[in-house]
Amino acid sequence: MFDEHFYLPEKTAAVTERAVLVDCHQLQGRAQIPFPGDKKNTVVQQETAITVEVIQELTEDELADRHRLEMKVERGIEQIERTLYQIGIALRELRERRLYRSTHRRWSDYCNERFSNIKRRQADYFILASEVIDDLKNGHNCAHFPLPTSESQIRSMKSLTPVERVEAWQTGVNEFDGEVPTAKTIKGIVERIKERNTTPPQIPYQLGDVFLISAKSGELKKYSGCWAIATQIKAWIKSR
Repeated sequence: MFDEHFYLPEKTAAVTERAVLVDCHQLQGRAQIPFPGDKKNTVVQQETAITVEVIQELTEDELADRHRLEMKVERGIEQIERTLYQIGIALRELRERRLYRSTHRRWSDYCNERFSNIKRRQADYFILASEVIDDLKNGHNCAHFPLPTSESQIRSMKSLTPVERVEAWQTGVNEFDGEVPTAKTIKGIVERIKERNTTPPQIPYQLGDVFLISAKSGELKKYSGCWAIATQIKAWIKSR
């Protein structure tokens, strides 16, 4: 069987015609190695390494194994989605009904002490995940979209409305060609939605308004205590 790597020695060596013909035939289409003349003995002085990749078609058994493993992955993803939702639903009911009150006064203490792998913050994220998944299930045109598989993917959606959550998730899925988007992608989409919803503060004054100047420093200090009339309004900066 032909080796994957074919080496020609660096130092001068004699190669028989039979070896040259066999090796050149097996490397045909991958590399051209010049062999001057057609003598039985050819002198080669350069070391050459060539990697040959042979791709074989899948056998019937391999095709069956591929289908079996792909189905296993798909079922696993569906199970992750269900598990994420079920954990969030259970934690939400525990918190809303305060079913932890027989042993703990506070929700945070209950989470930290009862579950070894879930602290209070992560428990709240799981609850948020269940709420977002409910929004997605009830959202318009969401039936064919994949659901989140990790609570980290939807942390940034906390401040969004149900309609905005659906919009953010659909946008992320579309950007990933129908696949589950990353948490970073969703966070960027949420930030764009928030920027879109941000409106500049309204100016509380109008032209012709009369007001009292109160300035402790700057150019208006000398006019402090005087009355003035607004003749031009450029911008409104709310003092802290």
